Amino acid sequence: MGLTVSDQELDVCSELCRPAWLSCGLINDLYSWPKEKRDAASRGESHVSNSVWVLMQEHGIDEADAICLLREKIKDCFSSYSAHLSKSKGRKDLSKDAHRFMEALQFSMVANVVWSVTCPRYNESEVFNERQMQWIENGTPKEPGVMGCDGITGVEVRNKRAVKRTRDDVGVQKQFCGNLRRSKRLKAGRA
Repeated sequence: MGLTVSDQELDVCSELCRPAWLSCGLINDLYSWPKEKRDAASRGESHVSNSVWVLMQEHGIDEADAICLLREKIKDCFSSYSAHLSKSKGRKDLSKDAHRFMEALQFSMVANVVWSVTCPRYNESEVFNERQMQWIENGTPKEPGVMGCDGITGVEVRNKRAVKRTRDDVGVQKQFCGNLRRSKRLKAGRA
């Protein structure tokens, strides 16, 4: 984004943006819960490193109630960040770049939700499209303009099955965007 934010502003922005960062982590926990629960069970572990499990343990509640509580916390984080963003607009101690950063963060929050809802990691019916598979295998391109929006929309990932996978993919683990790890068994010939 080409922003310059001073160290002093970073401290202020960090505090103001805390609800946004928290919401991203909690959304990840909400959507990753079924997969993480299955993975823990397959390893014979009795605990899951996930907010749903923590809420169940701390409050002595069942899974459905923990998920409802987590959803409420996520809503609170969104509301809190929205309030922080509104209040920060009148602050003269923050530069235009600091304000731009905080405004851009709300788009990242929404993108995090979209990713969590549509990513193959948490949704077994989803597959990576051809471009995403190239980025997983080779890294993202460094040339300007190559990373345009065409070809990477959630709609294409859901409706266009451009990636052929076979049993050779079993056990393959790659990094995608620095934090996506996939380890999925697919039937031979499933696109």
